[in-house]
Amino acid sequence: MGYGSVLLLLENLERMLNEVKFLEGTVEEFKSELLQTKGLLKYAKVGDERIIEIVDEFRKILVETEDVIDTYAVDVGGSSGILKCVNCISAVYGRRKLESQLVFIMEQIHYLNGKLASCCSVKKALIPVESNHLHNTDSNCSDYRFAYPFNKDVLVGLEEKKRTLQSLFQYGFKESPVIAICGMGGIGKTTLARAIFDELLFYGQRFDAFAYIVLPHDFQIDMDFLLRDILTQLNRSRKKQVLVCKGRIELAHKLYESLESNKCFLVLDDMWSMDAWVNLSAYLPTAKSASRILVTTRNGDVAKSIAEKGLSFDMKRLSADESNQVLEEIAKAVVSKCFGLPLAVVCAGSVLAREHSVAHWKSVLHDFDSYLYLEKDTLVFSKIPKTLLLTYDYLPYHLQSCFLYLGLFPKGVDIEAEKLFNLWVAEGFVASENGESETTLIDRAEHYLYQLVARNLICMQEEEGMERVVRNVKSCPINDLLREHCLLKGKEENIFEVLHLAYGQRKDCYGTTRRLSVFLDECEAGNDVCLQQKVSSKVRSLLFLNPYPNRHALSWPQSFSLKNFRLLRVLDFEDIRFQGKGLPEGIEKLANLKYLGLRNCYVKELPSFIGELSNLRTLDLRVNDVMTIPNVLWKLKKLRHMYLPYSFQVCGVDKLRLESRLLETLKNYRSYNYDAKDLFNLHNLCNLRCLGASVTEMRLHIIVMPKISSNFTIFATWEHQLQRGKGGSRARQVKPLP
Repeated sequence: MGYGSVLLLLENLERMLNEVKFLEGTVEEFKSELLQTKGLLKYAKVGDERIIEIVDEFRKILVETEDVIDTYAVDVGGSSGILKCVNCISAVYGRRKLESQLVFIMEQIHYLNGKLASCCSVKKALIPVESNHLHNTDSNCSDYRFAYPFNKDVLVGLEEKKRTLQSLFQYGFKESPVIAICGMGGIGKTTLARAIFDELLFYGQRFDAFAYIVLPHDFQIDMDFLLRDILTQLNRSRKKQVLVCKGRIELAHKLYESLESNKCFLVLDDMWSMDAWVNLSAYLPTAKSASRILVTTRNGDVAKSIAEKGLSFDMKRLSADESNQVLEEIAKAVVSKCFGLPLAVVCAGSVLAREHSVAHWKSVLHDFDSYLYLEKDTLVFSKIPKTLLLTYDYLPYHLQSCFLYLGLFPKGVDIEAEKLFNLWVAEGFVASENGESETTLIDRAEHYLYQLVARNLICMQEEEGMERVVRNVKSCPINDLLREHCLLKGKEENIFEVLHLAYGQRKDCYGTTRRLSVFLDECEAGNDVCLQQKVSSKVRSLLFLNPYPNRHALSWPQSFSLKNFRLLRVLDFEDIRFQGKGLPEGIEKLANLKYLGLRNCYVKELPSFIGELSNLRTLDLRVNDVMTIPNVLWKLKKLRHMYLPYSFQVCGVDKLRLESRLLETLKNYRSYNYDAKDLFNLHNLCNLRCLGASVTEMRLHIIVMPKISSNFTIFATWEHQLQRGKGGSRARQVKPLP
């Protein structure tokens, strides 16, 4: 069970909780527990069976919480959403039930946080709780830093300092019991301190008790808790006596007594501020003590203060020759693990390139050995995916989800980049940060794609012509081997499942996955997809795709109904021929739907209930038929990306009404399909970024351009007809007037 998918669940759940404003107190407590969970997961040991089991329990609880909130939104709020029904009398019972369910779930999460903290040897009291935002893709907040396990091969350029410090700790020094190691981040302070600690602990000749404390920073520490933590490690056999101590005075007295009367070795790793050192040093013994204390710090003032009575060692950087020699040796060792496979070499190189430090490269080499060891008794071919997994394992968790999502698409298909961006946003993989507007989400998704390309996990095909003005990327193919990894990892972490229907066969799905991709085949009356109602209620994303894009469109299986998928957020059809005029049964009930795609499908009529799906953010109607559209799209107030059919007619009226003021993208706009007055209302579309249009009068657009976003771009075709997917020879870009 992967931790990244759970972290993503935590963030999506926080965004959902933000909408439940009528339970403000309960929601804030719940979010505080989620923040504790996220903090613990950041340094949970990967591969620990106990932690894997706890994380799996977390996932089940978080999924249950999503179900509770989504069900409330559909049952009580309906298509109007949660907020609109807050004051409805009929919603009172629903709100009380929701609150009781959230309180019960919160107690379960609190219990699991305690279990996880004990497994991680981390105390919940040291987890930051001030932040109101869980999403942090750049990892700006401070974590506990776990040093690599003691290994003499990692101590590049540190051997002499290690011998000197060990000698001082073994045989003592008169000035002070405290020694400081000072230097910039990443220079090896923690590695050196951990190596000394582990070796002294292993031989156990000089000291009787040991404690290794990693200090948090960027938030206020609970000094009582810190003193208790040090005492607990130094007095493991008398842990109960420590726990009964009450108050800082008693704890400080116990600590001073332990250090003064015993031979203790205490490491205080990452003493970040002078204030923290002054507060803690008051409880430390004098020079006469047999105990020794090692402090690592980046703060020169802390090191200077310690040096006044004790000793301070400044860490120096490696020389260029030393660095090159070490890195060359590691690089050769890594390459030898790639079996001469170009893809494996490229992936390994992208991992090494992320950080130019000896410790990081050593870790990469160690991970290669671990993967190979796991496959030692199997065929050589089975080693290949494990080798390539290394690139995935070093991805930030938000990129892991984006990458695995590519496994939902058929083999050999070039995935349309713009569609992928909209899907990532609808899935919650891309979130605004630090108060950014949602208008940046597609741009952020594009940035995520560039990061995956930079790591050589996917390729990209660039846009040509006028489309390149807005987006540089047209599509992104994925290597077959890496796609296989996406499928394996996606199923392992229960992120998604793929059903590939064979001709005339019935396929069952029994999983509890949130995302389901169905590859249709030559579907006829005898072909059916069977999904139990329990499974259907869990699915949030449902994609129906044609695995043979170069062949004709496939028929929709008539027996398949969407009525049990009432909590869907994403529904996508591509290259499918629907029987009759309309869409499948059940879509009208999908009140939570955010994304609806009909790209390259054959459907003649858009049903009027589309106007009731008020949570829609993306609507892709680029079908292959001449579609009849009801005049209801103006009701979709939250719509941000609208892709109109290449050719369509309006049902019942001559012109299609346009009022969606949050639009960022509007493509295949036809001036003869809209009221001219609606064009003058474009000055309200402050978020509009891209308009693909076929117009008859240039002057009409120029009038309204000045009040639109400076990022706005028009693709105008001054022709009466617009060929499918292409602008005519007279297509041009129009920039807003100053």
